[in-house]
Amino acid sequence: MRRLESQSNRSSSIFIGGVGLTVSMNDLLINNFNQYNSIFILTEEDDTQGPLVETLPEGKYACIFYNGNHSESPEHYRSLLTFIRDNGFEVCGDSIERTIIDHYISRSKEDYLTEIQIPIKC
Repeated sequence: MRRLESQSNRSSSIFIGGVGLTVSMNDLLINNFNQYNSIFILTEEDDTQGPLVETLPEGKYACIFYNGNHSESPEHYRSLLTFIRDNGFEVCGDSIERTIIDHYISRSKEDYLTEIQIPIKC
C-alpha cells in the first residue's frame, strides 16, 4: 500500500473508502479467495492520467455488500458464486473487492462494510 501511495503521489488519507483489491478469475473458480492479484485506489473521473491509471471494465456484475472486512470475505464469495451458478450466469473476469467502511472510519466492527463485485455473462 505504501509503495502504491508513493507511485501514485497520493496521500494515504484519500484511501479511506476508496481502496480495493482484485481476485483473479482462476482463484475464484478454485475457491481461493485469500490470494489477491492487484490492489487499487479509486480516483475522481477527472484524475485519469498517469502510467498507473486503468479503468475498471464495464459490464454486468453480480454484487454483494456485507458487514465485515476482508478476513470475512470467503463466505460471501462462496455465496455470490452460488448465486451466479444457480441463476445460469458465468464468471468472466477478476472480482473487485472494495472496503467502504473500516477501522479508519468507524471504531465499531459492526459498522464495517465491504462490497464484492464479480463480472458475469449471461
